[in-house]
Amino acid sequence: MIKKIGGKIAFYPIALLQNLGEAAVSVIVYIIKNFFSFIKLTIKYVWDKTVRLRLTVFSFLQYLIILVISPFVKLWHDFDGMSGEIRDKRREKGFFGALWVSVRYFFKIIVGRRGLGVTAFNLIAPVLSVVFLFNVVAYATSATYALKLTVNGEFLGYVESEQAFLEAEDIVLQKISYVGSDKSIEVSPEYSIERIGSSETLTKNQVANLILKNSGFELESAYGVYIDGQFLGAVLDNTAIEKTVNNLLDNYRSGADDEEIMFLNNVEWRKSDLYLEESLVDPKVITKLITKTKTAAAYYTVEEGDSPSLVADKLDMTVEELEKMNPGFAETDLHVGDLIKRTVEEPYLPVSVTRTEEYDEYVPFETEYQDDPTHYVGYLRVTRNGEEGVNHVTARVAYVNEEEISRVPVQVVKVSDPVTKIISRGTMALPKGQVSTQYVEYGKFIWPTLSNGYISCNYGRDGYRFHSGIDIAGVGYGAPIFAGENGVVTFSGNRGDGYGNYVIIQHDNGLSTLYGHCSSLGVRVGDKVIQGQQIANVGSTGQSTGNHLHFEVIQGKSSRLNPNNYLD
Repeated sequence: MIKKIGGKIAFYPIALLQNLGEAAVSVIVYIIKNFFSFIKLTIKYVWDKTVRLRLTVFSFLQYLIILVISPFVKLWHDFDGMSGEIRDKRREKGFFGALWVSVRYFFKIIVGRRGLGVTAFNLIAPVLSVVFLFNVVAYATSATYALKLTVNGEFLGYVESEQAFLEAEDIVLQKISYVGSDKSIEVSPEYSIERIGSSETLTKNQVANLILKNSGFELESAYGVYIDGQFLGAVLDNTAIEKTVNNLLDNYRSGADDEEIMFLNNVEWRKSDLYLEESLVDPKVITKLITKTKTAAAYYTVEEGDSPSLVADKLDMTVEELEKMNPGFAETDLHVGDLIKRTVEEPYLPVSVTRTEEYDEYVPFETEYQDDPTHYVGYLRVTRNGEEGVNHVTARVAYVNEEEISRVPVQVVKVSDPVTKIISRGTMALPKGQVSTQYVEYGKFIWPTLSNGYISCNYGRDGYRFHSGIDIAGVGYGAPIFAGENGVVTFSGNRGDGYGNYVIIQHDNGLSTLYGHCSSLGVRVGDKVIQGQQIANVGSTGQSTGNHLHFEVIQGKSSRLNPNNYLD
């Protein structure tokens, strides 16, 4: 309901809710109506498109019904004819005549060409045939067959295939060849296929033990020690060997919860296996073997700055030893990435250790160059130092004999992003004359003379007097003097105060620089100068004992600072 009050329109909440309710009901009715319309159209479309299919299915069902009921229709007609004939015979020949007709019709109904028995048989026989066929197939497929193994005329048992005997024969030969004797076992296998029902087949180890039992040799039930399938010997008690193996692994344990430690080789001892008595060895022989070290070939990758002598020191070898393994090593120039062959001592049983490690990984920063039209071409200055980013990494690290072989990160958490390094790059065209385009860090002044100059007198107390700047000598009379940074010339001349001809430049960072004892001046008060621009020439005016530049850094009006802190 809407009511106008004083020229304004007021909305009543109840009326508004009623309108909203009616709108919602209209929407729901519209959706339902369209849904059923869609269903109706879909059914009509499917019905129209399946006319041929429906006719085919209907014809098949009609044929099937006729096939099933036709025998019974014929039977009904026969039964109707039988009733009439029995009545006729009863009137003509009496009771016995009617009885004979009844018996004849009974056999015709049951076993006649169209009788119930023949019809039932025709319908049931195919079903019984299929059932019988399935039973035959099920019986054939459920039957278990195996090879009956006979060796040297002695029945050993059943095996799944001939391969089981061949592998067993290899096991027997391995056990015999260990002792190095000339003993041999002649075996002549014979096979035949038999149905074994629920009987179990023999494994290759069981076959090997049966062959040994029938060999006539003296046998002993012992532990066979194997490394990667190679037979090392048999022992009656494997306690010492097991303890040694565990100690080898314990040497690499760090106590981490998820640490995985194992031998790279497959170490096993087969319990209660049959071995020749000659194959029995003292457990100390096995423990000594598995705890020894062996010499193996390895490679060192050349790094930046490596030399033959430095590589030899790193590897704790002599240059001569490396030369023998790497002909030409001592005379050849080494390049980063070159592989240098060396020898290392490694355990007889290499140990693999995989553990989770956490560490910080530094992300390199990028460098961005920004054009600076206020400086000359060739000028470079760092306006923002770059900072590496930090990621906290959790990784699965794998070692073999304490040397890292792989590192797979499982979680990387960003601690900080890298900060881009920004370098200001001058784009102003070079003026006539000499210009200095030194590269300096942000907040520094360039060296104000030629690079061959040196400090002949430093900042600070010099005997009885305090030296307020630095003297740069060695550049020669008339050598160019350059502005240390952009700025405005606040003084250019000679006041007779000992500096001779000199220039003072005011910079934007609040500092000023002074250039004294000049032979000539190239700028005037009020000139704007660019870092690296020539402003004067070296001389020996004023209180000077030789050609040099007196250079000062001034804060405020009179505070002299140490120039060494501001020169790059």
